[in-house]
Amino acid sequence: MHGKATLILTDKDTGRVVERIEEHNMVTNALSGIFKLPNEMAFNQESRRNFNGFLPMYKNVLKGLILFGDNVPENASDFLLGGKYSVLGTAGDEYSGSDAMRGTFNSNQSCEIENGYRFVWDFAPEKALGTIKALSLTNRVFGNCGNPALAGADSPFLMHPTDLSGSSNTSVPILSGAGNFFLEKDRRFYSYSASGSTLTIRKYRMSDPLALKICDTVTGVLESETAIKMGLPITTTTSRFSYDPITERLYATYHTSATVNGVQYYKFRYAKINPLTCEKEADTDYITSSAPYNSTAYCAVYGGKIYFPDSSARLSVCSLDGALERTIDFGAYSITNFDCVDGKLAVNCKYSSTGRSCLYFPDEPSTALIDVSSFKPIHSSIMSRPYFLVTDGSKVYVMLRTDYLATINNLAAPLEKTDQHALQVRYEITNE
Repeated sequence: MHGKATLILTDKDTGRVVERIEEHNMVTNALSGIFKLPNEMAFNQESRRNFNGFLPMYKNVLKGLILFGDNVPENASDFLLGGKYSVLGTAGDEYSGSDAMRGTFNSNQSCEIENGYRFVWDFAPEKALGTIKALSLTNRVFGNCGNPALAGADSPFLMHPTDLSGSSNTSVPILSGAGNFFLEKDRRFYSYSASGSTLTIRKYRMSDPLALKICDTVTGVLESETAIKMGLPITTTTSRFSYDPITERLYATYHTSATVNGVQYYKFRYAKINPLTCEKEADTDYITSSAPYNSTAYCAVYGGKIYFPDSSARLSVCSLDGALERTIDFGAYSITNFDCVDGKLAVNCKYSSTGRSCLYFPDEPSTALIDVSSFKPIHSSIMSRPYFLVTDGSKVYVMLRTDYLATINNLAAPLEKTDQHALQVRYEITNE
């Protein structure tokens, strides 16, 4: 495919064209990834519905627009947004709301053209303010997101592919079982459950897709179940489990508080488990950290570091011996939990007590942007992006990341959008 983007900036009072820019795009591998259906979907009994939301492409998989405040590296394989780039605005369907990041689809000027389609989106003077350096086509669902943290928009970044057609949730899980699934490796799925001071790890073997018949479904067989005695108590309020993809270990943590010179700090213990061998590699006594205590907080281990939120929207990063290494200030965002998305630590947070849950990537130069819903990614060795394996705690699903970059257009010169200007983006994409 080949595309040309035209950005037209006009004076809001006179309608006079202030600036006009034309840029050609590069096409990423996102679309080829979408149409390379994973085996887990191809042999699923609902597979005949999976392409309903993909075709024709201009209706869904290309009907979203992202405006960036940064240049975007033209790497065809690096097409998932994550928290890497500053987003100034998005557009998908027609929209008349007040979200300052969201434009509207112009159905009067959008149409099929010879060998392709012309998209047209409009941004009012008060929308998408800032210096625009790049733009991309994306899924219409992500184009509709605007800023979910501020606007409370319904904008999942993980979704069942069948939902793209506007139908109800018709996808079925590829695996169900007891415990919390957290890892897939070599066609084995791993889950854990805990009670008292015992951790149980279960390993499920998946069916061989090449041996399945056309109407068969992908199922899992319990291959092993191992009980591991922990040296720390397991409770619903102060114990947490987190899989660290950097060290490839499952960590069980237990925390309480310790008072030092009148100040409360986290006091914690942890056990480190190799989930593949079910061996416990470490089991510590209590460690008093240098992180300020928060009685209602979650903690997580990532990259061999332990992350502690305090009550002032700050995140303390400590070594596993409790020494404070750095502090991250989240400002108005309250921290509620942790996820690991695309191999990076992501903090599940809210803009306010009633705001939309969003992901904040502490190691990326970006504010919170994308909604996380109730599904958590599973670390997988087989799933190809933009598809992901996710879990709701007891079942495993195949889902689609909608925050992909189908095309990338870096502007030769930045375009300054102020509240004195309206912006129209015309995007013509054709088959080569």
